Amino acid sequence: MNFRTTYILFGSLVILFLLFMIVLMYDPGNKDTSNYVLPVLHKDKDALKQSEITRVEIQRNEPPAETIVFERDASGKRWRIVEPIQTRADTIAVDNLLRQIFDAARVKTDRPPGLAAWGLEPPQAVISLKKGDEQTVKLNIGSEGGVGTSAVIHALDPTRPSDPMAVSKSSLDSVLKPLSDFRDPTLLASTVDDVAEIKISEGSKDPVELQKQEGRWRYTIPAAYGDAEATGTIAPSDSIKAPTSVNLLLANITNLKLDKASVDIVADNVSDSDLAKYNLDAKSPVLRVHVKVTGNDKPVELLIGVGKKVDDKYYYAKLASENTVVRVKTNDADAIRALLSDRGALRSRTLVATEQPVEAIDIKNAYGLIRLRKQSGLKLPPQMPGQPPLPDTDTWVLWRDDTSTPTDPMIMSAQDSLLNLLKQKNLIVSFIDLAPKEKQADQEKDLGLTNPAAVVSLWSGDDGIVKDEPKDDKSKEDKAKEDKAKEDKAKEDKAKEEKSKGAPKLKSPDQPTFRISFGKQVKGEGDRDLVVVKRETKQKTGDKVSYEVTLAYISPLALEKAKKGPLAYQSKDLPGFQPSSSVADQNVTRLLIQRNGQVFDMTRSNDKSPWTIVKPEALANHMADKAKIDGVLGMLNGLRASELIAEIPSKNDLEKVYGLGPPQSRFEITVTKDDKPTVFTVLLGKDGPKDGTRETVYAKASWHDVVFTFDKSVLALMPTDFQDTTVAKFDPANVKTLKLTGWQNVTGVPFTLELARKDPTAWDVKAPPNFNIDPSKVRTLLEALSGLRAEKFVGKLPKPDADLDVEKGALKIEITFEKDDKPLELVIGKLDGEDYFATSNRVAGEVFQVKKLSFEGVKSGPVYFSQPK
Repeated sequence: MNFRTTYILFGSLVILFLLFMIVLMYDPGNKDTSNYVLPVLHKDKDALKQSEITRVEIQRNEPPAETIVFERDASGKRWRIVEPIQTRADTIAVDNLLRQIFDAARVKTDRPPGLAAWGLEPPQAVISLKKGDEQTVKLNIGSEGGVGTSAVIHALDPTRPSDPMAVSKSSLDSVLKPLSDFRDPTLLASTVDDVAEIKISEGSKDPVELQKQEGRWRYTIPAAYGDAEATGTIAPSDSIKAPTSVNLLLANITNLKLDKASVDIVADNVSDSDLAKYNLDAKSPVLRVHVKVTGNDKPVELLIGVGKKVDDKYYYAKLASENTVVRVKTNDADAIRALLSDRGALRSRTLVATEQPVEAIDIKNAYGLIRLRKQSGLKLPPQMPGQPPLPDTDTWVLWRDDTSTPTDPMIMSAQDSLLNLLKQKNLIVSFIDLAPKEKQADQEKDLGLTNPAAVVSLWSGDDGIVKDEPKDDKSKEDKAKEDKAKEDKAKEDKAKEEKSKGAPKLKSPDQPTFRISFGKQVKGEGDRDLVVVKRETKQKTGDKVSYEVTLAYISPLALEKAKKGPLAYQSKDLPGFQPSSSVADQNVTRLLIQRNGQVFDMTRSNDKSPWTIVKPEALANHMADKAKIDGVLGMLNGLRASELIAEIPSKNDLEKVYGLGPPQSRFEITVTKDDKPTVFTVLLGKDGPKDGTRETVYAKASWHDVVFTFDKSVLALMPTDFQDTTVAKFDPANVKTLKLTGWQNVTGVPFTLELARKDPTAWDVKAPPNFNIDPSKVRTLLEALSGLRAEKFVGKLPKPDADLDVEKGALKIEITFEKDDKPLELVIGKLDGEDYFATSNRVAGEVFQVKKLSFEGVKSGPVYFSQPK
């Protein structure tokens, strides 16, 4: 046998089998539909689809006999009941019925002895699905069988009369539901997002009407009420109150529905003459709730008979377009009705409501005009020396004439900033009814608005700052024409431009988005302090601009902010005495401090020279501590005010109000450049107002015109003694020789240990001979000495009680260096408590104390340095 031929034949059969399986899988014509109750709905791609069904008929033969017919409306999205009554259908319920019929499939069970046994001869119901007049599919429904999860419904496809099926009841239960389960429970709107317009009226009462305009809810009746509050909550109450926000009103509206149609539907086909018994006739008090839903041209109106309650929980109601009477819960109807007695309950209590960011603010008060502009990508210098420039970002800038000053970011972004206060929800305590037009001038005069305490104008959105226009590639002729047009326009607006010289230009400089005027202060309910405000909100219709006026009472906190001067917005990070330098002590040659009855006067010849104390005289010619001086200079060159108090104050105020003439403390800095000294001063005066819990002091810098307050806790960190306590400073690696002489109290006679460096880690012992030195002990000593500081200075030499003589037990340490001709000498004397008395040639003539811990081992004897053999 030729095995190769066999393999080829076998492989061909496998390929043919796989192709056959693929055809079975992907050929819809081969799909097994035998388990479906209606296989015709699944047989091929041209089968009738659920979305194509336009009419559903349910003919029930028992009990009771009835015909239910659903028809799809012209939009194809909603269903209506056309028999046995004409009314709206629950589209979801009808679609679910169709889905169950399309998906119905048999479950395994014994075949019946005959169709009658399963209630299919005759059928208990016949369901017809129609696609216009073109196609009809029918399904016969029989009796139920089984219990619980095994319950079934018997069904038959009339085109297969000998193949009855049992279908799980849970997958086909919609065919058994009564008509009431298919009725639309929604009366006005199913979801709050669908509603675009609301009208509420009752008899001769003044109506309320609201519309959603560009995403915002506004009153259209009364139009003067303006914006409505979009969201909010209301505390539970036994008494019915009007909703205080549109979302609460919409919840009331959507709650007007049929909770259970079989119970809540009172009567169908009610004649006009029978409406009286339901309190829905023309003579009864009827609440009318009119709602327009997005996407539906026809508004819906619900009539509620509020003259009489039904079972204390319901009112009778009917849609204006139908003659079916239903019942609705009284709570939601009464809340809606309460709006007619409190028409302003929905008014927005936000003084400045805008979704667009505010880009410009003008404040006009007793200080004049304050202009604040938000500028994108603005390059501002560092606010403190040594800091990098502020990032290119949206930055609020204070403009004064054509000069810009950075604002304090914390002031502009704080929760209690003027802008955030004006935008605060529920800032408005109550509203003031606007007088008739002819009396509005008198009303404003009475309310203190003729000469307001402050006026705040805000620009946002399309009214904001003019952005830089992108460059284009237009021809010279076109550009010339545009330039001419711009030139003409510029001449017309010259006066306006002069007002904002240097500052970013506004798209509508004379037409702010909001203008808030602050009137007189009054006492409100509960003796509460309030202030009158007039809000003018820009309204634009086409090219026409008008202003909607609202009068209200608010908390006076916003007025307090609006009355502040420009210093309230200016950055509290004050410029330094040499802001161009990132190093505070650069070119500083003198620092004089007069504070707490002490005077420290310290000088140096240049940046590389050490600081020397001039005063106090007791420390004259002593070294001053550079680190401490640098700390003070850094603080003075990077002052941050707690608050900016007064700009260019009078001499009298400097002396009597702020205590700065003469000051209680004085800092004097001399900067010398090109042999020309310049003196800068910082003065501290009386205690200032508290900054929260922090105490402050009035202060003024000579290079700045403003009196400010300064945090006293920062001053508390300032050193009170500037003497340099460093008594030895060197690099241990630079040590050439080390000699220690002493220990007489241990050895009986002075003992000398003399070492010379052999290499970075080893030492030669010059004396005494054969001494086995421990290099680690030497390293420990040199590290302790390399940055040695005195704990305190205790007097001048001689000091007999310090035992600073070698013959009295003192230890003398002598060090020479590779790169320094000046050796170091240090004498460690008697122990005084936790410190040793000591002297050094680096602070000649001074006795000081050093820590016991650093020299206790060294003082114990020469054996400390020996290494066991």
